[in-house]
Amino acid sequence: MNLSYIVNKTETKDLVYKNLVGNINATSKSTLVNTTDPFILDYIEWSCNHLSNVRIVIETTTKDGLLSIGSVPNVNGSTILSSARPDNILNNYSGIWDILEYNETQNAYKFRWNLKGFEFPKGVHIYIENTGATVQTAAAIIYGREMK
Repeated sequence: MNLSYIVNKTETKDLVYKNLVGNINATSKSTLVNTTDPFILDYIEWSCNHLSNVRIVIETTTKDGLLSIGSVPNVNGSTILSSARPDNILNNYSGIWDILEYNETQNAYKFRWNLKGFEFPKGVHIYIENTGATVQTAAAIIYGREMK
């Protein structure tokens, strides 16, 4: 694993709290949650320093296969954009994400999940990914409940 993230975990019987902050290498990702147990996502707040190369991915398994949650529909109805990254969230007015900061001059982008208590019956995989060719920075906080 070539990520330079610091990932801190504090888990109790039913509460999951995870955070990360730091540099993410080119074409790399850092997993925050990866479980096949039922999971309730209560809160995500994430930020990054790049408009299009850093994204958050939330995937779950359904009877039809892997499903990405948090994708953004294009404003003209022509497609579903596959990733929740700053430019897709702002330019396509995603209701899934609250925009807390969007400053292209300072390369500062911050978002909050707007679907409190979202349930993933077959588990969830949540990660931050840098799809670009240079190191970027990102941070995230997650609160949820793993149900066993």
